[in-house]
Amino acid sequence: AERKHTMLRTIASRALSAVRANVPVARMCTAAGNRVAENEEQAVGLEREEMLAEMEGKDAFDGQLVGPFGTKDAPVMVESIFSERIIGCPGHCDQGDTSNFNEVQWFKVKEGAPFVCPDCNQYFALKRISPTAMAE
Repeated sequence: AERKHTMLRTIASRALSAVRANVPVARMCTAAGNRVAENEEQAVGLEREEMLAEMEGKDAFDGQLVGPFGTKDAPVMVESIFSERIIGCPGHCDQGDTSNFNEVQWFKVKEGAPFVCPDCNQYFALKRISPTAMAE
C-alpha cells in the first residue's frame, strides 16, 4: 500500500511538472520510463468480468438466447446477476421462422415469476447467478 501511495505521488508530481512545462502527460509518462496501466490491469466489477469472459471467447451478457421453445414445464432460462432482466422476443416463435417479424417484444423477467410472451406464449424464467459465474 505504501509503495502504491509513493508511486501515485511520483506520477502526480511528474504530471504537474509536465503540465507546467506544457508537455503532454502521456508523453511525459513514457519518456520517464513509467507506463500508463492497461484497461485489463485497472478494470473492476462487471467491466472486469466482461473483459475476462471476452478473453475466453465468451459473451458475458449473452447477446441472444438460443434454444428450444420455452414451455410452462421447461421455460427458457435467462441468467442474470440481478433479480430481473430485460429481454426481447421476436414473437411468433411458435411458428418456427421469426425472420419475417421485425417487432421485438421487450419485457422484464423477474426472479420467482415466469413470464409468458403475449405474442407467442413462450415461457421465460430467471436464473440468478453470481458475477463470477459470468466468466465461466
